[in-house]
Amino acid sequence: MPTPGQRMMLSGDAFAGAGLWAWGDGATGQLDNNVYQDKSVPTQLGSMSWSQISYLQGAVAAITSLGALYTWGNNSFGQVGDNTSVSRSSPVLIMPGTSWSSVVAGQNICMAITTLGALYTWGFNTNGQVGDNTAVNRSSPVLIMSGTSWSKAYTFGSVTAAITNLGALYIWGDNTSGSVGDNSTINRSSPVLIMSGTSWSQVNVTGSAAAAITSLGALYVWSLGNAGQVGDNNTKSRSSPVLIMSGTSWSQVSTGLSAIGAITNLGQLYMWGFNSTGQIGDNSGLNKSSPVLIMPGTSWAQLSVGIRTTVAITSLGALYVWGNGTSGQIGDNAALSRSSPVLIMSGTSWSQVAYNSSTVGAITSIGELYIWGQNASGSIGDNSVVNRSSPVLIKNGTSFYALVSTNNISLVAIDSNRMLYTWGSGASGALGFGTTIFSVPVQIGRFPRLISVANSNFSTALISSLGALYIWGSGASGQIGDNAALNRSSPVLIMSGTSWSSVTISNSTVAAITSLGALYVWGAGASGQIGDNAAIDRSSPVLIMSGTSWSKVATGASTVAAITSLGELYVWGVGTSGQIGDGGYVNRSSPVMIGSLKTWTGSPVVGNSNGVFAVRSK
Repeated sequence: MPTPGQRMMLSGDAFAGAGLWAWGDGATGQLDNNVYQDKSVPTQLGSMSWSQISYLQGAVAAITSLGALYTWGNNSFGQVGDNTSVSRSSPVLIMPGTSWSSVVAGQNICMAITTLGALYTWGFNTNGQVGDNTAVNRSSPVLIMSGTSWSKAYTFGSVTAAITNLGALYIWGDNTSGSVGDNSTINRSSPVLIMSGTSWSQVNVTGSAAAAITSLGALYVWSLGNAGQVGDNNTKSRSSPVLIMSGTSWSQVSTGLSAIGAITNLGQLYMWGFNSTGQIGDNSGLNKSSPVLIMPGTSWAQLSVGIRTTVAITSLGALYVWGNGTSGQIGDNAALSRSSPVLIMSGTSWSQVAYNSSTVGAITSIGELYIWGQNASGSIGDNSVVNRSSPVLIKNGTSFYALVSTNNISLVAIDSNRMLYTWGSGASGALGFGTTIFSVPVQIGRFPRLISVANSNFSTALISSLGALYIWGSGASGQIGDNAALNRSSPVLIMSGTSWSSVTISNSTVAAITSLGALYVWGAGASGQIGDNAAIDRSSPVLIMSGTSWSKVATGASTVAAITSLGELYVWGVGTSGQIGDGGYVNRSSPVMIGSLKTWTGSPVVGNSNGVFAVRSK
């Protein structure tokens, strides 16, 4: 899958036959067809059927349904694996006759495992991450530990790890922070066995910390330890794994700003590491270099260690908060940090909790919504802009099932009847009921239950269960659809009497399909994305290809793609990188059919950087 910013289209099947197709940006040859330029028509990447693909930094690796591995694209460090460092614009078969089961493209490195369990790596190797006992880039696959059968492979920047079918863990590469775990800080260019005889289930490595859990639930930590986060009763960094509480079986772990929390299989919560605001929860502000049991006898179910505040829910549904509380986010009627867990509303059973910046929101088991903490934009919802240091019940009598923080200053909540409420900052009319701060939740219209909500660039659209479409918020490009180019601070009904089935908004362009399959587009249209053979904004819905029944539509980056009920794919709008797929590099202001077959399935996806994805059945 393309990473954000890549202008590459990948179509997972055919343009004129089964296979993988791509078009758009091809600067490093990743589009195939033996050229290094954008392609404006779908280019088949071989005629094979593909089972998986991995794509990073302009290099592509993919396995066919028959197990053949092909790579292409950026090859600056040999990551294509064809024994050169020349970028390749057509798929290169890796080790003909070999059947592969998995592949991962990392940071200029590639790792792949065959169906027989053999592991090969190649590409960037300055820290020894290829694992061939050198620090020289490798442009062809290198077998790692001949005769070993591998099950999992991981790349973590310049550190590489893999687990064998027997559960043995090996790590190699950059070791300046002790991440390899071999009791040194010397880079390792060949795999290092971590604790011989141990079976591991998972591993995670960063530049400053490493943690792994064995198949029996034992937790080990190593690497930097300046705040005691290794958990071995000192502040020294450790370059080999340290067992955390021998004999204990762990179920989950959470890391914050150099603080670590973990829950055992028995539900016990332990915390250690950085403790400047009391986030460890041991009634002190001192760093802890060994695990501290939090509230002995309590069974915990959920844990989130934030930057300086910790929230957790017990197995019985009790909610506790501790750590930084300067905005009232602890919820104990003060604006002070707390170094031990504070019970929130004794006797209440909680089902979920969300922590965003300095505001806490939680929903009880019976659907009551409470919010507390920072309130500068009215986001608490209590008809004020004053921080609240104790939980505030939001809309007493309403049962909520989801709380969404759209940003740091406005919130959206949905009740058990799928009614939508918004409050906080109303800039550009984003809340749907004004353009200023609204400090109490307001139901957005008297809608029946919601079936769809879309939001982009301060504009919001929703479809009720009766099929009515409403839009509000920013409208400078006509995206409200009410024949004006004005912001609207209350919902506007679109085409009264029409029943709608889907809606999408992106870059101030709206596209929606009615229950009868008619497609309408409106809003920003300077690149032809409205599809009415013009390049101007439209402030009311424009019918696309009258008489055509449409099933799916997607918008993004000033391009629109839609599939008819017959399986035809049409694309229009921006085409300067060839993303229309019609053989040109110009914008198209009316729908262009892609190919002649009618076998497009799934939902097209139009990215925000000129990328489009679509799937065909044959």
